[in-house]
Amino acid sequence: MKIVSVFVNNPIFIELMYNSIKKFFKSEKEPELIIFNDAKTWPDITNFGDVSMKQQIIDMCKKLNIPCINIPNSHHKNQPSPSIRHSDSVNFITKFMFHYPDTYLMLDSDMFFIDNFNIKEFEQYYFCYINQSRNVNNIIINYPWP
Repeated sequence: MKIVSVFVNNPIFIELMYNSIKKFFKSEKEPELIIFNDAKTWPDITNFGDVSMKQQIIDMCKKLNIPCINIPNSHHKNQPSPSIRHSDSVNFITKFMFHYPDTYLMLDSDMFFIDNFNIKEFEQYYFCYINQSRNVNNIIINYPWP
């Protein structure tokens, strides 16, 4: 069982997520938290202009002994759309999941458990998600929101 999350800022949230998993996530086997680091090494709105954010995320993961995988993202310098940037990250993680089969739970970086959560309640499902829809050029696009 692996819990994965993409971070672009707020490394303190890694510690909050980690502690909430330890306290509230119920499973037969302790889950492994894996952080995917999509922080930018250039001044960007996503890092509040702080070019050290990528390293701060790496340092927090080291402090907590959590695997941290850097997502190649230099092509985002010329990509102003946050939705496309986010979908790039999710696609990167999806390829990781296919390469390393396991049971996965994907959380946004600002999601924390606040009460007991038993993953067994979802074992009968292959894939659970929140449906998201967007109108793009008068075409409704439906996709899973991680």
